[in-house]
Amino acid sequence: MTQALVLSVLGAGPGSALAPSELWTAWHWDPWIYLPLLISGGLYIKGVRTLWGVAGKGHGVSRVEAGAFLTGLWVLAMSLLSPIHAAGGVLFSLHMVQHVILLVVAAPLLVLGRPLVAYLWALPPPLRKGAGRVLARSPARITLATLGRPVVGWSLYAGIVWLWHVPTLYEAALLSEWVHALQHGTFVLAALVFWWAALEFGRRRRGGYGLGVIYFFTTALHGSAFGALLTFARDAWYPFYEGRTVAWGLTALQDQQFGGLVMWIPAGLVYLVAALVFLFSWVRASERAIRRREGRTDPPPLPRPSASLPGVLIILLALVGVSGCDRGYPDRADIFLVPGGDATQAPALMALHGCTGCHVIPGIQGPSAWVGPPLTAWSRRIYIAGSLPNSPDNLVAWLLDPPAFRENTAMPRLGLTEAEARHLAAYLFTVR
Repeated sequence: MTQALVLSVLGAGPGSALAPSELWTAWHWDPWIYLPLLISGGLYIKGVRTLWGVAGKGHGVSRVEAGAFLTGLWVLAMSLLSPIHAAGGVLFSLHMVQHVILLVVAAPLLVLGRPLVAYLWALPPPLRKGAGRVLARSPARITLATLGRPVVGWSLYAGIVWLWHVPTLYEAALLSEWVHALQHGTFVLAALVFWWAALEFGRRRRGGYGLGVIYFFTTALHGSAFGALLTFARDAWYPFYEGRTVAWGLTALQDQQFGGLVMWIPAGLVYLVAALVFLFSWVRASERAIRRREGRTDPPPLPRPSASLPGVLIILLALVGVSGCDRGYPDRADIFLVPGGDATQAPALMALHGCTGCHVIPGIQGPSAWVGPPLTAWSRRIYIAGSLPNSPDNLVAWLLDPPAFRENTAMPRLGLTEAEARHLAAYLFTVR
């Protein structure tokens, strides 16, 4: 009795299966779905507008990234609210279309939108700093670091996808809206972790591009294997669909085969394209590294014994010029001395002000966001923010009031005292 009632609510009960003519009116207006999506979109827009108000339009989160997130949110809404959702209770193949949309369309678009940055900026300044401190603490830091590992993202994603397609669990989701919601929720969360881990280790870690190729290629392999098993199976795996596909001119087995092709080809192509993008980026990065290495290691041509006096003078002048350039280079012993600065106090100050919520900082543990540039090799930098000469006094002045030097900077005033700014500067100049 209960099962028949649930099936009738889903439009898939005995004798009441959703007909093709009823498909376009079968919208699923569930407030537990559209209200969280509206709130998420509103907070994202608020955060981006606040960030752009401080840093200028397109800074911190680009227009393309913002468009990707909002598009991903719209795709997510359409997959969960549109007739695709209702049709999943009648056709296995359309249910697979919905799953593919969630896993390989909506999720990567949402990750590309850098939602963490936008949501942090949607908070009032005191809460934003508090959130930065929470993210910098050990439990949150360990959780983010763990989820960012490729083996975790890959395993979680593969495990969730395969687990929910076990016939017993799959049919349980069709018989209960709450189990169905749990299925889709875990799909989205696993896909977000999967795509976020891919982008993060591809961008930050040494050898990340090569790992990315393996990451996506192996995902394409196991996804295609599952699709092939469905396509070439001799029997229907999911008895739930028996008799419900007749109105659509399909047997349950034919419907399952179409669903297998959906999992096999469209989804597999997305993974292969992602693998090719990482491969192309890997080749480009290798070429740039080779060019840089060749530019640094090629020795200047030695003068021949018969060189004329003008040639010798030119070489001597060049050597003097090279030695003179070193005087302006910030990698000197005296530039590391910041009067009044204590580098040992900097880690606590950076956690207090949530610095790792925007920057990757060597030696400082935290979420290591990419709103601002990574602060690696600071002592070797020529300029601060691209224009201010890198020196202890200039860095202290910049930390105290960044907008005074660059109006459209994304770096906000942190409310530092001069002593705190000197402690931070002292630490940064130890980063070589």
